[in-house]
Amino acid sequence: MKWAFMNTWNEWHSTVMGWTEAMYPLYPIRRRPRHVNKMIDSEFWYYTFGLALGSLTWAGLVIGTIVIIGLIF
Repeated sequence: MKWAFMNTWNEWHSTVMGWTEAMYPLYPIRRRPRHVNKMIDSEFWYYTFGLALGSLTWAGLVIGTIVIIGLIF
């Protein structure tokens, strides 16, 4: 069995959509076109992976800001 991870554009697009929705939590989610919802539904695990990456990005930004503020003061 050949191992494949993020080898199609649908997988990349679902991951990026999840990441952007996690990075902009206060931005109102607009209605996505039907074909985008179908793509996300077909690659749901990659969308969830993107959400997790976005959450980790936020955690890194918050922790980094606290560390930098702690170094300054």
